[in-house]
Amino acid sequence: MFCSLVFLSAEIYLYSRNTLVENGRWVSSKVLLQMEPLGAHHFLGTRNALSRNQLHLDSWHGFQEVHFNEVIRPKSIEIKLKINPNAYLCVLMNRNESGYAGIRLSRDPKFKSVFFQANRHGRFVNSVPLRQVQLNDGWHHLKLEYDAASLGVFLDARELAVPQVVPSRDQLFGLRGARGGSAVDRIRVTDTTGAIVLEEDFRNHRDRWRVILFASVLWLALGTAVGVAAARRQGVWRAFFLLFSLQVSLLIVAGAYYLFDFYYWSDQYAYKGATPHGKVGSTLPVAFENLRGKAFATGYDRFRVRERTSQIKLQPSLIRATTSWDRQQITPWKKAHSFSSKSGHVPRFMARDDPNQWGIKADTDTRILFLGTSQTFGTGAEVLTDSFVARTHRKLSFKLSDGKHLETFNFSIPGSGSSALLDQYQRHWLELLPDLLILNLTFNDPYEDLLAANLRLFLQVNRERGIKTVLMIEPNLQPRNGKHGAVDRVGREFGVPVLNLYSHLNSKAIYDSGFLWWDMIHLSSLGQETLAEELVVELEPLVEQLLQR
Repeated sequence: MFCSLVFLSAEIYLYSRNTLVENGRWVSSKVLLQMEPLGAHHFLGTRNALSRNQLHLDSWHGFQEVHFNEVIRPKSIEIKLKINPNAYLCVLMNRNESGYAGIRLSRDPKFKSVFFQANRHGRFVNSVPLRQVQLNDGWHHLKLEYDAASLGVFLDARELAVPQVVPSRDQLFGLRGARGGSAVDRIRVTDTTGAIVLEEDFRNHRDRWRVILFASVLWLALGTAVGVAAARRQGVWRAFFLLFSLQVSLLIVAGAYYLFDFYYWSDQYAYKGATPHGKVGSTLPVAFENLRGKAFATGYDRFRVRERTSQIKLQPSLIRATTSWDRQQITPWKKAHSFSSKSGHVPRFMARDDPNQWGIKADTDTRILFLGTSQTFGTGAEVLTDSFVARTHRKLSFKLSDGKHLETFNFSIPGSGSSALLDQYQRHWLELLPDLLILNLTFNDPYEDLLAANLRLFLQVNRERGIKTVLMIEPNLQPRNGKHGAVDRVGREFGVPVLNLYSHLNSKAIYDSGFLWWDMIHLSSLGQETLAEELVVELEPLVEQLLQR
């Protein structure tokens, strides 16, 4: 009875602190981005990612990607995994500075199970269907067997036909999920000598025996104190019965709490602020989670998580393979930025409400102003210069004739909507004297009618001042809805171009061309590049007209 209480209380404490930050063996690709997307540090610092002692790559907005923070020389890699309907799980291998290979096991009808090879940013350069893959709601066993000249892939002991690939001797091994549910329960990596180099069960083993020892001493001390006091007052046998009853009661209460926490609570998003299920305020669940966090010294603190993450010594080869960000230049999210053909397209940062920082417009300058929310700001790009605004600016600049200059300003505000942007535009940003305004909106606006009304006001203001306007139907992974139709309807009403980038990125030729998204709204560097390529095609004729003025 005493041993059960000790081990249960130790497990409650350890499970209450089970996060990827505490685990320390896995590196999230999202935190290696200069333009960090939603939930990147929450994924590392809260228990959702490892609830039920399993890795959930769909937590915190999904599309999570992690790599084992060691270079390995594997003989075999074994993974116990589960994939829900409309989800997939990718195993990444052979990663280096030029690209990587991988296996995607999928139950999503839009994304077939494939063996793929991708370039550095995740664009598929080769994709071979795995027709033998059969997945259901249960757990599956995936095994990769390496030798010097080939790779063998086995799913539930059945060999899959994969292309002949010569595995790299030194391997960077990773996993990537989608927005649908998938779980990894166990990973075992054996090296070429037969030694186990990784035995990962996603439980919290940090100082486990110290915690058990502390729990033993604590319960022994408390039991002794209660027993001695009871024996003096009621006798030995009654004291013994009292201790036995207390232990049974504590086991029942602790066991009930552990089951509640393990099977339900650790998977909940009871955090104040923005979560995958919307914005949460000061509710009873948030108060309970705050109390639990204080009790176990494990509440989410983004500054602590960022500090702990920055202290992890990353494999140099992993950094080179996954990011070009030097982890020094931090993007000032509260400032606008611009690019100019005069300054080599290097981003310049400025206050959104101080015209003195924007520069004086010359007669030879053409100014483009982008307005939107976090997607237009560049969230999700590996570095700021990978954003679709930066890429569009550079591609359009190639069309400039001698003596002409192009300035592109990005005054987008992450987390905002059309009302806030319209207010700032009328109060401040018209002083920028833009020749072309490009509006990219839908996702953050709560109502179709509100979005349509604000777009009409934008267009009326620009018509009065002779400013050209282009409307973008914002690409995202939501089902097409009334807000998309509102943008198209207002554009036709005013006779301005409407660029349907939503349909383009969801088209058959594009949607499965690689890893385009980091979440439902934010594009990867590949997604940014794909968007910019189409945007430039649509904008070139209009910009050429502006340059001829």
